[in-house]
Amino acid sequence: SYSNVSFNPELDDDTFRFEPPANATVTENELSLGATHDSRAALEANATLSVPAPSLPPDFEFARGRRSSFNGTETVSVVYTNETARLTVSVYDFGRALGGNGSFNTTGEPVRLGERNGTYSRAGLYRSVSWSCEGRQYSVSASGLSKPFLVEVASSIECE
Repeated sequence: SYSNVSFNPELDDDTFRFEPPANATVTENELSLGATHDSRAALEANATLSVPAPSLPPDFEFARGRRSSFNGTETVSVVYTNETARLTVSVYDFGRALGGNGSFNTTGEPVRLGERNGTYSRAGLYRSVSWSCEGRQYSVSASGLSKPFLVEVASSIECE
């Protein structure tokens, strides 16, 4: 049982105000949720990164694209769908965020993507292949698609 319950109580704004300690360093991050684009051409026109162009079976179609940024690190993601699956291809410009080395810490099973090394990860039905190339991090991810399919798609993407 509950007692003394109130709904929509009046709360003073100071209840939610955070005052950091005097010796704290406060950093404000720049976050842009970016924009969603309904065509590949619109995404390409508005992104500073090259939009990945995977080789996909003809039943996969462009569904939407998104560009966003966090502290100057741009991300471009493209979603392709068919009747049963949704596949996301992303590129992250982590070079500046990681001191210019462009490496990204991943865990999983090593895979070969043509001449490149990548990492395959799996969590339940979600599967992902990721790799670093030319100072950028790439990933291909989907639910329910096979590892060989994701590796083939990842292998088809040019580093730019």
